[in-house]
Amino acid sequence: MLSSGLVICGNSRPIPQEELEGYEVWALGVGKVEGADRYYELHGLESKTPCYRMEDIPIEALHRIGLPLTNSICIMLAHAVLDGRFSYICIKGSPLRAREYKDRQADLAFICGYAKGRGISIQWEESGLDLINIYMGGKEPEGATNG
Repeated sequence: MLSSGLVICGNSRPIPQEELEGYEVWALGVGKVEGADRYYELHGLESKTPCYRMEDIPIEALHRIGLPLTNSICIMLAHAVLDGRFSYICIKGSPLRAREYKDRQADLAFICGYAKGRGISIQWEESGLDLINIYMGGKEPEGATNG
């Protein structure tokens, strides 16, 4: 059964509690989010609990799908898609604009597209990518011709 939704929290900005109310919350284990349902710590660092580490994630199943698992947020989103409980997922605080992550934006966008193809509504805040709305409301621009 699908739940109402999930918020995946990165660390690029503080995420106020009111933005998380009503959702299941997955956060980074070294982040500032308190009271998350899961904390992912994939680098062997100390973490808040309940902590999910690499051995808790079905990596082989994710590899078989062919999703790019290049950073923690990618792995968290891929795990959420594979979990199959969510009809809506919002990624907050992870624009992947820092120099060391900029080349990982396409990887996360790929997983977002895969999720959309599976019928999951995806919102990736701060990315500059609109993955919810249909271009121009699904209407053709004035004067456009087919062909």
